Amino acid sequence: MNNWYKMAKSCADFEDWSIENLLSSHPDLLAQFTGPMSVAGAIQMFKLEGGANKLEVEQAKRCLLRLWHPDVNSEHREIATQLSQAINKATDILLRRSSPDTDTVDFSEPWREEPIGHNIFEEVSIHTFKGERDQQRFADNYADMSGVPFQNAGKDDGDHTLNVQFDTGNELHARWGKSGGGIWATGNFSTLEDRNHTNLWGFSLKGSAETLARKIMDLATAGVDVVGFTGSPTFYNRVRQSLEGMANDLLICASSMGSVDWHSIAGNVNSLDLNILADLLGLSQQAIDAIFAKYRAAYGEKLSNRKMPWGRQYSEYRLRESYPMLSTLEYFPTWVRRLQANEQLAFDEGELRVRLVEKLRRQFEDAEKDFPISNPKNDAYKIVSAFYAELDAEIKSIIDVLL
Repeated sequence: MNNWYKMAKSCADFEDWSIENLLSSHPDLLAQFTGPMSVAGAIQMFKLEGGANKLEVEQAKRCLLRLWHPDVNSEHREIATQLSQAINKATDILLRRSSPDTDTVDFSEPWREEPIGHNIFEEVSIHTFKGERDQQRFADNYADMSGVPFQNAGKDDGDHTLNVQFDTGNELHARWGKSGGGIWATGNFSTLEDRNHTNLWGFSLKGSAETLARKIMDLATAGVDVVGFTGSPTFYNRVRQSLEGMANDLLICASSMGSVDWHSIAGNVNSLDLNILADLLGLSQQAIDAIFAKYRAAYGEKLSNRKMPWGRQYSEYRLRESYPMLSTLEYFPTWVRRLQANEQLAFDEGELRVRLVEKLRRQFEDAEKDFPISNPKNDAYKIVSAFYAELDAEIKSIIDVLL
């Protein structure tokens, strides 16, 4: 009873965040909460400016979910849905900054704003390597990892560990268990990594393996190669499958989409007027919205009792993994208007152009399409494939215009 009392008492702190009050008194906050989520925005939404622990984050999440649930905001259902989705984004951002050893969530610099991400065209330096990231190099070297040694030094008893050794002498250490886990680095990976620790709290073993594999891929594309694995065979097999899968996806993507001159695209993006770019992306957004509507009308929200990627209840995280460009298409025109109105943003015009090129390149080189049905012979699988093909064609048209 005491816990419920404390929860009810703390939820009273969020009464001024009601949708009616946000619309009437804080439209700027409403736009911030429903727009691209930053660390600063998540902290403000959850009212955690003074610091927090995991429990306080979860309590704030529950309070806001109750306050903004679409069923209790029937007059503002669309806004309530957007805010409910924003809660999950904010929770993910905050909990990724929590320590596996304590309940503390780190709000210290430089996490006051979300980084735009690494610049694909920047030159990175790690030991003897200096140059751009090379996706093709990763695809060629990691499509088959049978030649990379693995030493079994872990027990599959529910708590899995894996150490990844690189040719530079650096290592990544990962641990996953039902009570949580994380990924740590030894050595200086600062030119590639946003931080030296990644929290795996709430991740499945598969999700943890995929997260570790993506970190390995970041390093491998910059010339830092894996020379061995030590640890749990189950964890190792999941990581290896993810790495080989990503490498083969890149090979398939390269053969199906053809080569793209990204430096030319970057030059054209930098030379075009921002309003022209916004209009181009706005038209593409309309075309993609029409594709989603077409498949919803033809097949509904589900096939074979599974959520489909065009369904409203489909995981937004999974959809963004398949199509990183979707968020840029959705928000780019708004970002342009806010920049031209001299509003305060976490990036300037030059960084906005870089963001666009990065997302386009990631769409063609890093995207991982999710299939709710795994059997390629299944009719539902074929329908999802056709859906993805139409989205690919629309995004490819953006590339063709920018070339």
